[in-house]
Amino acid sequence: MRRTAASQTSEVALLNALNAAIDAFETFAPEHLRCVDRERRLLESLQAAHAKHPSGVAITRMERSFAVGESCFVSRDCGLVQLEQRFQAMGLSLLNITPGITREELRLLLQMLVRRLKEGALVDLEADIAKGGLAHVSVCTGAAGDAGASPEAPSPLKVAVRTAWPLARRSESTLYWRAVERMRSLCAMIRLGQMPNAYGIRDTVESFLPVLRDDRDALLPAVFMPQDGDWELSHAVRSAILVLRLGCELTDDETTLRLLGESAFLYDIGLFVVPARIMRKEGPLTDDERVVIERHTIAGARLLLAGGDFPPAAVEAALLHHFTQTPRSYPQLSETAAPSTVAKIITIADAYESIIGARPYRRSRSPQQAAAELIRNAGASFDRALVGQFIRTIGFFPVGSLVRLSDDSIAQVRAHDPSRMLAPAVAVLVDGEGQPVDPPRDLEPGAGESAPSILEGLAYEPETAEHAVP
Repeated sequence: MRRTAASQTSEVALLNALNAAIDAFETFAPEHLRCVDRERRLLESLQAAHAKHPSGVAITRMERSFAVGESCFVSRDCGLVQLEQRFQAMGLSLLNITPGITREELRLLLQMLVRRLKEGALVDLEADIAKGGLAHVSVCTGAAGDAGASPEAPSPLKVAVRTAWPLARRSESTLYWRAVERMRSLCAMIRLGQMPNAYGIRDTVESFLPVLRDDRDALLPAVFMPQDGDWELSHAVRSAILVLRLGCELTDDETTLRLLGESAFLYDIGLFVVPARIMRKEGPLTDDERVVIERHTIAGARLLLAGGDFPPAAVEAALLHHFTQTPRSYPQLSETAAPSTVAKIITIADAYESIIGARPYRRSRSPQQAAAELIRNAGASFDRALVGQFIRTIGFFPVGSLVRLSDDSIAQVRAHDPSRMLAPAVAVLVDGEGQPVDPPRDLEPGAGESAPSILEGLAYEPETAEHAVP
């Protein structure tokens, strides 16, 4: 599914301001880290956005969750909810905020939005605005944009992020690309009908272990840097790095780490037999296509069994990495099926990488949002203890990922300290004016009154993701 013309309006989306504030709330963090004054921070973000764009702010889509006091509107599936279509169906295209709006008016407007979105009765919003006396807010009905409107220019934040990546540290990227090529060779072998073998994968794991022994975070930047080529190849390698990073935290036994590494590189091997038309599809899958995708777990296990020289743990991980105690679990197995610790670790890494990785059918999301998803589903889809260990190990702002600071500069996380989960050491790559900082400037967020703090983690959006389903 591609974006409608309505979402390509030249107005500045209120969604951007909302999402910037939402991501800063740390609602996914443990209770003692949660922001206790969410409404104040959200209003400040809205006011700041409006101050930069006094010509008005347009609302065409909302896809994430936000909270005001005890009221909360939650989008259950950010990838599928297309609220701009609901807005149009209900006769609401644009919500304009004109200059001069007061803090109290913003507060009242936000409460109206929360209530109406929860009720799904957006047609009554205009009456609420009139009743509330919001003189600086108006509802526009009809088409939100012309079908022939030119695409919206990238936001300053997107431009800054794309400027930052070439300056980012890409530690051990040579090993990463060698691993991707190993996966490419394995994929080609399978698509040609040949039996896969484990030799190349074992060599790759062996090349990773000495690096991890010296610096456990050394390979993490490769997980967060831009993806090129076939996503299923980079997905396998990035997931394997995450698995090994957690594995290094759990054990020093190299035999166990080799087993983890081999299993992590091979668990999604079944994707290599899924038709390209499904793997590259840019819209939602049909029921039949989803069945084909879900069969990759069984196909992967069969391929590994046919190969003959793969560890049983890898076969189990291929079969069970989507098996959970939830209705969306697959394949359908007995309720008594119990994945091993290897399979549980791989399930967490697979889900995390799937969220932060760009796909043809949806945009990537930030490490913060990925952490939120894991924590939200801990105990049901994921092992609760392992999720906690995973988050403590890589942090909310992992080494190698990009963050936006309170002065609007873009920085790369350079070190993770579990005692400072929300303020890791960073290197500023792009200043608040969007200019490259070369060489990057090291910074300790929050160290002193003048030091900027981290506002949000950032997801990489390739040029081709402009039309992806959010």
